[in-house]
Parts: sequence; C-alpha cells; structure tokens
Amino acid sequence: MVASSSGPHPELHQSLTLGPKTARNRVLFGAHHTLFAEPSPTYGEPGLVGDRLVTYLAERAAGGVGTVICGPTAVHPDAVAAAPNLPIAWDRRVIAGWSLLARTLQAHGALAMIQLGHDGPTAGSGWTKRAAVSAGGVGYRFEAPRSLSLDDLSDLVTHYGRAARHARSAGLDGIEVDAAHGGLLHGFLSPVLNGRQDRYGRGADGRLRLLREVLVAVRERAGDGMAVGLRLGVGVGVDAGVRSGPTGDPSGTVGSGAGDPAEVASALVVDGLVDFLNVAVDPTASSGWGVQGGSPSLYRDHGYGMEAGAAIRARVRNVGDERRPAPVLVGGRLITPAEAANVLAVGAADGVCMVRALIADPAWVSRDHDGEGGRIRVCTGCNESCHGNAVRGEPVTCATNPVVGREATLGRDTMFKTRVGRSVVVVGAGPAGLEAAWVAAARGHRVTLLEREALTGGRINLASRLPGRGELTGFVTWRAAECERRGVTLRTGETATADSVLTLEPDAVVVATGAVGDASSEVAWHPPIIGVDRPGVLDHEAALRVVLAAGPRALGDRVVVVDLVGFVEAFGLAGLLADGEVETTLVSPFAEPTATDPETRLELLRRARRAGVAHLPHHLVEAIEPADSAAEPDPGTGWCALRVRGRDNLGQAGLSIDCVSTVIVRAPARSVDGLAAQLVVARPGLEVHTVGDALAPRWADQAIADGHRVGRLL
Repeated sequence: MVASSSGPHPELHQSLTLGPKTARNRVLFGAHHTLFAEPSPTYGEPGLVGDRLVTYLAERAAGGVGTVICGPTAVHPDAVAAAPNLPIAWDRRVIAGWSLLARTLQAHGALAMIQLGHDGPTAGSGWTKRAAVSAGGVGYRFEAPRSLSLDDLSDLVTHYGRAARHARSAGLDGIEVDAAHGGLLHGFLSPVLNGRQDRYGRGADGRLRLLREVLVAVRERAGDGMAVGLRLGVGVGVDAGVRSGPTGDPSGTVGSGAGDPAEVASALVVDGLVDFLNVAVDPTASSGWGVQGGSPSLYRDHGYGMEAGAAIRARVRNVGDERRPAPVLVGGRLITPAEAANVLAVGAADGVCMVRALIADPAWVSRDHDGEGGRIRVCTGCNESCHGNAVRGEPVTCATNPVVGREATLGRDTMFKTRVGRSVVVVGAGPAGLEAAWVAAARGHRVTLLEREALTGGRINLASRLPGRGELTGFVTWRAAECERRGVTLRTGETATADSVLTLEPDAVVVATGAVGDASSEVAWHPPIIGVDRPGVLDHEAALRVVLAAGPRALGDRVVVVDLVGFVEAFGLAGLLADGEVETTLVSPFAEPTATDPETRLELLRRARRAGVAHLPHHLVEAIEPADSAAEPDPGTGWCALRVRGRDNLGQAGLSIDCVSTVIVRAPARSVDGLAAQLVVARPGLEVHTVGDALAPRWADQAIADGHRVGRLL
C-alpha cells in the first residue's frame, strides 16, 4: 500500500504558464480512452463529445485539477481505432460538444484542452473495416497497414488544421498534438517504423517533417490565444530509435542519436511550435506484445518517467524563449501528492500528467490542497477496469471508484442524506462490506460492521501477499479509514450468526460474507477432475496460507498447480513456490494468463519463467491419483505421493506427472451465502441484501460496486 501524506505539497499548487494560458496548478489530467463519446448523427460511432464525457471530466476539474485534456480525438477517418465510442475531430459538428466541454471545465477553474490524435499502425480494422495507415507499412497488428502517399500526408495536415479551427471556435484553451504510444506521428519519428525514401524520411529532419507541418497547421488555425502542446513519446517498437530498455528503463533513450526525443523536443521549441511538452515514457515498448500502451501495472516502479523527463527538460531549457521556457510535464505511476511533488522538487519536470490516480479520486488535488491527503483514494494499479476495459472495448470504469462513468447519478453532490437514519448491520469487512458500510454511514445510517477475522480485508489480504501485488491493500485501507471517519462501529473477531445479528435489532442487514477457495469447483471449459478431493490436494487459498505460515517447502519438493481460472493467483503462487526451491509445474487449459491488461499478462509470464516454473499451457487435468499404493500422506513428512494425469487440448497427447507432493487447484471460489437465507427465515420481512463474493465470486471491482449500490439504496 502506498501511503498518502496529509499535505499540502506547495509545489503542486503553484500556477503553470502554458504559452498564452496559465493553469492554476501543476497537475494535468491527461488524455485517455474512455469510450464515453456520443454517436454522431452522420458517422454513427465514433462520435461526439457529449454530456457523459463532459460530466466525467468536470468531476476532475471540480476536484481541483489545473488542466484537463479531453481525448484522444480522431483527426481523420483513417485515425479511428478498433473500438466504438471514440470522439472525432474532423467534422464541424464537434464544435457544440467542445463548447460544452470548454464552458463546463472553465466554470470549475480548469483549463480545457483537446488532444488531436491518429492511432496510425496501432489501429485495427475489426470494427471499422478500414486499413490502418503508417509511415512505411510497418505495423503493430497481424494486419499490415498501408503506407501514406504524399497526397495522403497533405490531406492529413489539412485535417489537423481543420480540427484546430474547431477547437478555437469552441472556446477551448489549448490543443495537445499526440506523438506518443506508437501512433502515426510517433511512428514517423522512428527510423525503424519510418523507412521512407522521400522528404518525409531519409534522416532525422525528414522524419520530423510531418510533425512540423502538423504543428504549423495547428498553430495557424488555433491562433495566438490558444496553447499548443505536444505529447511526445519515449519508447516505441524494438530498437526503434525512440527507445526504452527491456524492462521499461528509459536510460540511454535521450541523446541516443536518430529519433532522440530530446532532439525532437528542442527542435520544435526552437521553431516556436510548442508551448509545452508532455513526455510519455512507454514502459512496454520493447515487449514485442504489439500495441503500445501508457498504463503500466502495479508491477512497475512509481515515477518511472522521471529520468526521461529530466533529460528532455534540461535540453529544452537551453533553447527557445529564455523569458518563457516551454514547460515539460511527465507522468509514470505518480500515485500520491508526495510522489508528484518530488518530481517537481528534483527538477525532473515543471508539471505532472496524471490519469489513473485522478480516475481513482477526482478530488485528489483539492484533498492535498486542503491538507486532507490522507483521505485520497489511492489507485492500486490493478488495471482491470480502466485499461482493461479499454482493451476489451468497454467504457472505462475503476476498480476502486465505482462512480466512474456514472458521475451524473453517483458523482459529486449526489450522496444525499437519508430522511430517517436506520440501524444497519453489515456482516463481512471485505471490499464489498466496507464499501456498503461507509456509504450507508455517509447517508446518515447507524452502521455496525461485523468481521470474523481479526483484520478487515477479506480475501484481498491473501491476494496482496502474492509477489508484486502488495498495493492491492489500497482497496481495504482507504475503506476501513473511511468507515472510521464516518462513525461505523467495527467489531472484529466476531463470527456472525442469525441470532447474534438479530440481537442488534437491525432495520437492514448487508451480507458480505465473501467466498472461500474450493478445489472442487467446476468450470464449463474444463472437465471435472477425478480425485480432486483426495489428501494432498488443496485449493489455492489454503495452499497460500500454508506457504505464508510455514514456507514453500511445507508443501513438499514437487508441486503441481492446476489453473482453471487463468488470472493472477495461480501464476503468483507458482512463482512463490519456485522461488522457494520447490519444483513447480503450472498446468492450464489457457494459452496464457487471462488478465485483460497486456502488461500484467507479460509480467506474470516473465516472473514465472525467472522463478523456474514449468508452464504447460493448453493442457487439461483429468485425474489426480496415487503414484503408488501409498494413498495416504507419508507419516514422516505429511506429503502425498500423487500422479497428475491428463492430456493437451490440441493434439490429445497424454500428460503424466509423477511423484507429486501436493496438487494445488485454482478453481472458482465458492460463495459463503447461508446467513442471508437464515436471516430471512428467522425474521420474515427483514430487509436483507447480499453483496460481493457472497452474491457471486468475482473480482474486487464488482464487489465494491455491489457494496456502493446497496449503500445508496438503504
């Protein structure tokens, strides 16, 4: 868990000059895909900026953010990516929505800007059926993009200028041109992606030509009253000239020759084409996993963009207008105000660009300003509902903030006090129960929270003990603290029964008793495993408890992990065992981890390989049986002698792993939901709600959303 100090941090709250505009502070809410756009009457989807997107962004402006950048918006029909609900920029029908955006954000004291982007070779045609475009035919997907002709490039520059004119007509404060994350303009800067032999290639000046022409067109159409900035990427492709190291370390990326982002930045500042530079370091750039992304998972270091930001800032401060140097902004998992303020204090940047931290808590800036930084709801970096939803083509939500995307009905100033406070008992202090408890208390109810264990948190406490997953405790610590602030009575170490709950004379009960691991749970995509109930077979939670209490070798010297779910737990537990010198085999019907976030999948595979886990994808386990006549545990060691038998699910080749000490099965958990039915029988008519894993075992974001919904209903 990343702790947030109370603040304030004065560095963050100083004004920031962005060309002709001045932001009230140094925090910028960066452009990111939300899929919140409204359908266009002409084009259908992608479409227009409308009420939903404006309300979402306005929540952050009202929370104190100095500058809000909406986007990315597609500057050209060829820029449209594979998902619907992306806003466009090329049609003058955008002006009405952009005007609403400008008025609304400015009314809250924030600068309102738009990002103009083109996904280029990172876009797919699955939805649009249009070919992706690129500098030289090199792409990020299995479908090849087409190379842009000279006429195409002229048309593209015209479209950028047209979009800038729309922004000016709408009354926006500024424009950011996107040249990051492998998009079209970023690709033109790369000597690997841009192998053109015309005036838009053949050397650093040629590769920079298109970006220069775009910025000139934007400048001319925007006029002197608007700020023009550049989102400049560091890291694209494998050894692409705008490089990052194999683990995302940008060391050596600036000053490394052709495609050097510091050289690009200084050239554009000298030309007077940009008022600010927003540096984007892509930590997944050299992964070989296709489309680039700017949403590093919780496995990444905080502040990983500082080194590149500092190098670019040092270069551009020596050029351009000495009286008004172009400020440099940088991000990279800046979660707390202390981390963000440190970026400014050490001179790595003049401002900070943040996204997920402000998704998690729209009031992040104002809480720090008011000395309430300890109340910030910290982003955990899980990436399942923000970046994960975007990858799935779904509108963005947030695992820790269930209001995201529903600001109009659940956002600021919608938490109304109840007319009559009631007695509410919440049973279970996992994420769902904690959320229900604090929300109900905030609405004016008298809330008692009962928890069987000595600590709050439920199954999150186990999940956070897996390697690299410690920040998941943020789901719990903020909610527990909020319950305390709201006056919730917490009683731990108390197993609730129907009788003990009813003695509290509740008007309503929320059952959030969670779920337990169950090795025998079945799934549709895998046959039932014969012998799953024999000695020596454990569910993943029971196994993790043993490992945490007694060490990896408490399970024996040879362990097989059978993964029927494919998420983090099996890989994390297998890595923990292998790191403890246990011979570990992970058997799964899946080709790879099923986590939606690409970086999480890659990191799980990397960690498992480094630990020495033998990974057998595309395999089914049919039976767990004795390896010999000794069906019972060895009396000396307590270990069993088991055989895991199965087959692959491709060519039907057999699988047999002998002399196994322990088999761990990661199957879906089983709800602990009996209390709800007992309460209804014991007191007919009692208002009873079941939430979280007690309702159906899912992920933390659904559990938290359940708790929030019920807390509002009470």
